[in-house]
Amino acid sequence: MHYEYSFFLHTRDNQPKPRRSTLDELQQIFCEPTIVRSKEDARLFCPAKFQDGKRRTSATVETVSLAVFDVDCGVWWKELTDDWKAKGLCFWVYTTFKSTVESPRWRAIFPLATPVAAEKWKGIWTHLSKELLHDHADAACKDAARMYYLPCCSESTESEFYSEFHPGASVNANDLHVWNEPSEVPVQTTATTKEEGQRVGDWFNENTTIDSILLPHGWRKTGKQGNLELWARPGKDGSDDTSATYGLRATMADERFYCFSSSVPGVPL
Repeated sequence: MHYEYSFFLHTRDNQPKPRRSTLDELQQIFCEPTIVRSKEDARLFCPAKFQDGKRRTSATVETVSLAVFDVDCGVWWKELTDDWKAKGLCFWVYTTFKSTVESPRWRAIFPLATPVAAEKWKGIWTHLSKELLHDHADAACKDAARMYYLPCCSESTESEFYSEFHPGASVNANDLHVWNEPSEVPVQTTATTKEEGQRVGDWFNENTTIDSILLPHGWRKTGKQGNLELWARPGKDGSDDTSATYGLRATMADERFYCFSSSVPGVPL
């Protein structure tokens, strides 16, 4: 199978250079970084096919063959990729030019089973962003004509560059669905009495710990990353497996539990 997309020489280049590549060819393109002085020196791609001879605009997009998502909010790819692997999906992940250990920035690319017409793309991208990226992706990526830098890094940051390819099934955009719906399970709490006038949610937060919710269901802690506790779902036995995080994020005012796996029946959410 071949995937149609476009190349561009720089950000001011509005003349698409059409490309048609196999999965193996795309793997080489999306996994090997170019060493550059600044990201402006790198080439760009757009996951769309444009009308012949037309400039790059949203109105001239014909079809989209790759779903692209940028994540710049501090979430690590490992927090999401385990779930994609459990779903059997094909994908690429690579860090972008400004990514650091303290502030990860990365891109995920999913090949589509069939090209998607331009007029349907925003709705499909929004659905995929919610189902696969849990709304962590930059919403600007829903623009079918958006350009993205190919993998690149500076000479000084080459050792920090990360890329990954996982073989699997292409996303079938014509048959979107919610992979697994969590079922309800009882939550263990301590036996304390709610004070008069106290809100139920406040009482719950004061008298319930994340350990009392997860541990009885076979979850286990696997480590810590900054302010976040790392948790592995039942069935994950590796020391570095991560299915969820719990703790204080920079973008949130209080501690939150965030599950990245839909592969467990009865996930306590």
